[in-house]
Amino acid sequence: MKYILQAFIILLLMQSCQSEELKIRFKTVEINVPGRLSSSLKHNSKYYCYFEIKEGEDWSIPITNFYILDENGKTKSKIPAPKSKLTNYDLFVRNDSVFTTAFSNYTTFYLDEKNKKWIEIKKADHIIYKDKDYTLFDTSSDNYHTGTWFKDHATGKQYNIKEESPVINKLNNDYYFTTKNYILKIPDLKKIKPNNLHNENEKPIANNKQSLEVPETEYENKLYYLSLITSFVINDQLYHLYSEDKSMNIGVLKNGELVKVQEFKSDIFPYRSNYNTQNYSSEKQYQNVLFYTNSPHFSGIIEIDKNLFNVITFKNLYREPIHGEPNINAWFEKNFDYFYSNLHTLSVDQVDRIEQQENAMDLTRRYIYGPCGEECYPIQPQLIYKKIERKYINLLTTYDYNPNNKAVERVQFEWTHPSWASFENNDKEIKLLGSLRSKKIFRDKYDRMAKFLRQKLGEPVSEEQNKNTATAKWETKTQSVELFSGSRKTSLTLYKK
Repeated sequence: MKYILQAFIILLLMQSCQSEELKIRFKTVEINVPGRLSSSLKHNSKYYCYFEIKEGEDWSIPITNFYILDENGKTKSKIPAPKSKLTNYDLFVRNDSVFTTAFSNYTTFYLDEKNKKWIEIKKADHIIYKDKDYTLFDTSSDNYHTGTWFKDHATGKQYNIKEESPVINKLNNDYYFTTKNYILKIPDLKKIKPNNLHNENEKPIANNKQSLEVPETEYENKLYYLSLITSFVINDQLYHLYSEDKSMNIGVLKNGELVKVQEFKSDIFPYRSNYNTQNYSSEKQYQNVLFYTNSPHFSGIIEIDKNLFNVITFKNLYREPIHGEPNINAWFEKNFDYFYSNLHTLSVDQVDRIEQQENAMDLTRRYIYGPCGEECYPIQPQLIYKKIERKYINLLTTYDYNPNNKAVERVQFEWTHPSWASFENNDKEIKLLGSLRSKKIFRDKYDRMAKFLRQKLGEPVSEEQNKNTATAKWETKTQSVELFSGSRKTSLTLYKK
């Protein structure tokens, strides 16, 4: 494995036409984390990363977890993501501490790394650049403002400009703004008309046309296959990172044209987020850029640190185990007996240990978006775990519990197909899934479960079957068991009366 990784790194180096001015380094880090890499940064030789899992009925909102990895990729901590409607989190560092903002409700959280939790704090200003003269704020994520505004440290005056979510660099006393489609130059911020309608502690309103002034346009992107990602200064030269026609490149501006000086022939696709613009440190000339590749198992961070350009690739070794139908049947029978016999003393800790022993994937959702439109509320307290029985058949086990004493109230085993989102738009896989004889698969599963339950519990108190569905029920004075089969699932539910 060591030699394979070395060969991979050497191949990347050989495939890149490296510029003499740029010091580009490649590093591959092995990790073992379920999900797809999302907002991430490197800080103090550690990686702070969100990972998303697309699974379950509400697959449009991924299940998000936060991880702290050491420099070698080993997981130091797994921390639930802050409550949020969506998964639009940024990550940034201030005063050597890590913060995140959930942009569904514009709430900021501080990472208490010692106690492994996020702590909500007063909403932080969206600072995207700061030097001795100015602080620059992005207000494009604000409900009432849009664009970028400046505050003069000496006078307290404010200036604003309509460009949203820019990356800002300063070179030879000129300010450069890089957006997705423009590279703009402002020779002197004081030439922008001050906004006199607000005091120095209030943000200007961007739709006040008198406060806007168009800067010099250094470059306008008119190519649909090119996307500007970021800009950075190395050795007094302004460079621009961009993706073009499925490749990553670094260029400089000459006579209003973007000239390529560095080409990466490997499949590295940098990603520019509209909301993750606070991870740039102007004092240290430091920023992080997320990238993906054609393989779902390779992604990473581009670390731009003063005169260095580091491409850090995460090789994700995590693979969901495929247990096989015999093993899943044996696991179910063993644990159904245990759950049925101990339902009135069963706790969250017990079932969590049982699931973790099987390397089940945790699909528990901690929050859903509330009807008020502003806050997130805990969902029905439950734990959800997934195990792959065989290709296209998953076993989901759900445990509803009492939040006060953590006692399990209900257990459900559900055999079903994976969600289409889990195939990442793989048309071939989706077509094969659609061609399965699902009704027969799940009716056969029902027949097997019914036979098992008759052996354990006797004849059901009720049973109904037709062409499309089948149901059966067993009862005692204290608990019930219900078996169901339809065209896309078979479920067995055990619950207290």
